[in-house]
Amino acid sequence: MLGCILLFALFYDLFFANGYVGSDASRYFEAAHKIATGDWEGLTTLKNDPATYRLGLLLPAALALRLSGFDPVAASLYLLLFHIGTVFLIYAIGTLLHNRGAGLIAAALVAAWPSVVLYAAAPLPDPACFFFLCVSLYALILGQKKITRIPAPALVFAVNQPSQFSNSSFSNAV
Repeated sequence: MLGCILLFALFYDLFFANGYVGSDASRYFEAAHKIATGDWEGLTTLKNDPATYRLGLLLPAALALRLSGFDPVAASLYLLLFHIGTVFLIYAIGTLLHNRGAGLIAAALVAAWPSVVLYAAAPLPDPACFFFLCVSLYALILGQKKITRIPAPALVFAVNQPSQFSNSSFSNAV
């Protein structure tokens, strides 16, 4: 059943893939194109653009552009893997929290949710961010189920980290 949901998500994403939506996607594509063509100096002209610093998105897109003969669709198709991975992780989270049925329902919802599908193939950092957010959530839940107490070194590390309140009246009151 999970395989059917993952296949549905893939075909649904491919059918509704809209590629470049708005100016952000075109800026990412421009930066990836400059990297793919080796125009590193041209990339530095975009230095005030945050799109040039997101190499986790740009380098795979540039590689896909280079391998596909500079096909703009290929530059965003690798992002579908993040959506498929997210659907699988949501299934795993639902299974961890409740049961297999809950995991399947959650995975089906994420596979067909319009706002998720809209960005699944867009060359934006959103699909990867959502995927890694789900990885973190899965690790947190798995850790809570397997670890019954917090190890002392982790607690000391967490307490010693500076916070946004370190120089405010809040920290003086504590």
